[in-house]
Amino acid sequence: QKRRRAHLNHARMRYHFEKTKERARSTLLYNLPKLHSSLQELMNLEALSTHLKKNKKSIKHDKKIQMWEIIKNISLSRAIVSIYCVTLTHIFLNLQLNIVGRYSINNFINSKSSSSKGDSANLSAEVQEEFLSFLLYFQETSINDLCNRVEHAVTNTIGQVPLDSIVTPNIVHSWVDDICNYVEDESIENNEKMSLSKFIIKPMFYDSKEKMSGQLKLLVNELIDILESEEFWKVFKETRALAFSVLRKHINEKFFAKGSTSTSGEKSMRIVNLSTYFTKEL
Repeated sequence: QKRRRAHLNHARMRYHFEKTKERARSTLLYNLPKLHSSLQELMNLEALSTHLKKNKKSIKHDKKIQMWEIIKNISLSRAIVSIYCVTLTHIFLNLQLNIVGRYSINNFINSKSSSSKGDSANLSAEVQEEFLSFLLYFQETSINDLCNRVEHAVTNTIGQVPLDSIVTPNIVHSWVDDICNYVEDESIENNEKMSLSKFIIKPMFYDSKEKMSGQLKLLVNELIDILESEEFWKVFKETRALAFSVLRKHINEKFFAKGSTSTSGEKSMRIVNLSTYFTKEL
């Protein structure tokens, strides 16, 4: 009987895991257009590029250079922020769904156990909805902080690089690595490491946890503990590295494939062309 019960519990956990992956993937795909729209609004390169094209004969040279400098910085910033957004949305979704699912399935198993005292209640639909809605805070509010952090890092990394500089894939990849390290390990204001929990949890929840319902408080406390753990920080770094490897491949195969070959045999192109590519493609 015990072996049969253990087998059934394992099957339920496996089913829950697969359903969580499926739900997280579909929710991520659903949120991508919203993330894209938010980034276009916060980092509006299209309006600046259109203005340059329409008025290229009337805009003075110095002003034109100034506008291209803005495009150079924001185009790379937007490409990097977009990858961070997808990465963070992915890990937040998976983590929240797994916390809710594990809590629910443990309650189910306990309710079937002969030793259960019957004091564990199922998560209410309202609690689940409020907990899962935390992602909206990241998409609607924290994304501004992420954009600011990345823009600051990009300006510090390539702000002084002339528009006519010749760049190679290795140079661009090195910039991206430096920008990510700056974003994650050095705060704009007080040199603190980026906090994953503060991206998704409203400040008011830190101040009002004692006033939460018992179920929501349990979920929030567990979410904070996991997000602030060193183990989960490693998971985030690995997931982020995997996501940026896609950008590296895209740059190598789609952009530098059109460039000229340097004396070292490596493909190269002017940085202003890289900015145009990011503006159009990402």
